[in-house]
Amino acid sequence: MNRRFDYSDVIAVLACIAIAVMSIISYLYTSRFGYEVCTGVFCAVVCLAPTVLKHYGVLRLPPIFVSVIMLAIFLHAYGVLLLSYDLIKYYDTMTHFISSVVVSMCVFYTLMCYQVYSHGAVSFTGAKMSLMIALIMLGFSAYWEVFEYIVDITTGTTMQYSPFDTLRDMLCNTSGTILVSVCAGIYTRKKPLKILVDSFELHPRLQRFIEDPFGEKDKQ
Repeated sequence: MNRRFDYSDVIAVLACIAIAVMSIISYLYTSRFGYEVCTGVFCAVVCLAPTVLKHYGVLRLPPIFVSVIMLAIFLHAYGVLLLSYDLIKYYDTMTHFISSVVVSMCVFYTLMCYQVYSHGAVSFTGAKMSLMIALIMLGFSAYWEVFEYIVDITTGTTMQYSPFDTLRDMLCNTSGTILVSVCAGIYTRKKPLKILVDSFELHPRLQRFIEDPFGEKDKQ
């Protein structure tokens, strides 16, 4: 695996530094500390995940995907730390849409890897890929809204403003899902999946896990 520092690593490090600075500003100049600063620290650490995974030879994410991930994390952290969720109208709508695109891409890449390393046991090309992404994301979207509700009632936050806010979030999540699922279906019809999956440079152990996640071959 090529572990050299490239521009995707630069973007990740810059995003981490920016969020760390915002966390300090939020701690020093706002009256909300616990949830907001913890969120900022968590987001800053997560920004480094793609670089760490590449450095240790686990997998290599496409630079464009890393950039979208950093954008989603930065916007969420900015909204929490500097109160943009409260001050900017429809800020929550934008972050939900971008986050749903990121998660949908994660699902897409995971299904691609499973198809390639299953050696023909499953096939998710074309419309089947679009349908699988949509079904999985509908479940994720519902669970996320439940998670937001649980956080609100246990910590006193206001991520769920109203039933309308929940429905709007679900609509944004669905819009991002549709965008990725349609593009994924078109992509899998025109290009072989193995080329993109090979570019991930997955660690052999991770490849074996994807190929046989329940250890069925060892039982034979």
